[in-house]
Amino acid sequence: MAAPEENHHGDHPLFVALTASWAKEDRARYRPILIDAFDALGVLSRVDERAFKFREDKRREIMVGVEEPEALSELSKEVLSPIRALAQRLSLVNVSATPESEPSGTFDFDFNVYDGTGSAEKDKDSFNSQDIFGALDALEPAREESATERRRNIDREIESFAFGLNRQLSLYDDRLAQTMNDGEMTRALQELEDAVETFVEGVFALVIAISRPFLASFDRAKLMPGHRTSLENALVVRAGLADVRREITEHNTRLQDTARTQEARTEALGALVSKLRRFVASETFAAMRAAERHQMTLFLSALEGLSVGTALQEAEGLAKYLDSLAMVSTRDSIAQHDRETMKSAADLLEAAHSIVGVSVVNAQNLTRDALGLIARLYGMQDNLDELLLVWRAAPPSLESADEITALIDRLYMVEPRLNAVHWFSEVASSA
Repeated sequence: MAAPEENHHGDHPLFVALTASWAKEDRARYRPILIDAFDALGVLSRVDERAFKFREDKRREIMVGVEEPEALSELSKEVLSPIRALAQRLSLVNVSATPESEPSGTFDFDFNVYDGTGSAEKDKDSFNSQDIFGALDALEPAREESATERRRNIDREIESFAFGLNRQLSLYDDRLAQTMNDGEMTRALQELEDAVETFVEGVFALVIAISRPFLASFDRAKLMPGHRTSLENALVVRAGLADVRREITEHNTRLQDTARTQEARTEALGALVSKLRRFVASETFAAMRAAERHQMTLFLSALEGLSVGTALQEAEGLAKYLDSLAMVSTRDSIAQHDRETMKSAADLLEAAHSIVGVSVVNAQNLTRDALGLIARLYGMQDNLDELLLVWRAAPPSLESADEITALIDRLYMVEPRLNAVHWFSEVASSA
C-alpha cells in the first residue's frame, strides 16, 4: 500500500529546523509521522464546530428522530480520514522488534488523567499547526545519546500507539454502525465527538513521544501552544458554568415568584435571556461539547420573545439543565484532579497551620500557595464557590497569625477535604 503523500507542513522552515539535527534515518523514519500527526490535529481541532453545525443544520431531523445516516457517515469519514491516514503511516514503520501478539506496553488511550501540568486559565485558541512550528525555534536540541537506543525506544512507543489507534478505530466503527442501525442519530454523533476527544489526546501523546527524546528540555506549552487537554478544557467549562448557573438560577427564582409584580418578573425574564445570550457568545460556551452547546442554543431560541406566562417552563428547564451540567465534576479526569488538588492544598494548609506561631511569613507563603490550588476547584462545590467569589472581590488579609488561622479554619468548615485529617483518616480506613 502506498504511503500517504507528504503535505506542505513538512516544508515549513522551523519544522525543518527541528529535524535538521536528526540523523538521516531518523528524518526518514519519524518526520512523515509528525507531519501526518500535525495535519490530523489541525482537522480534529475543528471537529467540535463541525459537529455543532451538523446539529444545527439537522436540528429538526434529529429532534423528531428522522434518520440521517448518509450525512453522518460522510461527516465521520471526513473527520477521521486524517487519523486513518496516520494509522496507515504508522503501519509502514518497521519497528525494531515486532511482537507476534499484543504489545505489552499498549497505549490505552486514556489520556484524560491529570498529570499536574498546564493551566485551565489559558486563552481559548483554535489549534493551528503553524502555532507549533512557530514555537519550535525556542526548543533546545537534546544532549548526545545513543541513536540506536533512542530509536528503539521511540519505535516501541510508535508500536504501542499504532496498536491502540487501530483498536480504537475498530471499536468506534463498530459503535457507530450499531447506533446508526438502531436509528439513534444523536447518540451516533456523540460517539463521534467522544472518539475525536480521545484521538486528539492520543495524537498529542504521539507527538510528545517522538519529539521529547530529541530535546534537552521539553515544554508542552512551547511545542503545542493553544492546546488544552480534556482536563483543562473541563476546568474552564466548569468554572464558566458555575458563574452562569448562579446568575440564571437567581433570575429564574425571581421569574417564578408569583408574589412579585408582573413588571419585576418581566425584568427577570429579560435579564435571564440576556445572560443566556451573552453566555452563548462566550469562551465557556465555545469550549463545551457540541451536544451541550446545541441544547443551550435550543433553550435560547425557545425563550427569546416569550412572555412571563409562557416562559416559566422553559426557564425552569434551563435552570435544571445547568444543574445537571454541574455534574461535570464527576467525570473521571476532573474527579481525580479535584482529589489530588485538595490533598495537595490540605498538605500546604496543615504545614501553614503548624508553623504560623513560629513564622508568619512562611505560613503566609504556604497559605497563598494553597489558595492558588483551591482556585482551580471553582465550580466543584457551591459553598466553596461562594467563599472564592468573596475573596475574588476582596482578597483575604494574611498579615497576622490570627488571620491565617481563621482563614484555614473557615476553609476546613466549608470543605472538610481541605483538612489533612480527612486524608489521614482515609488512609487509615483503607489500611
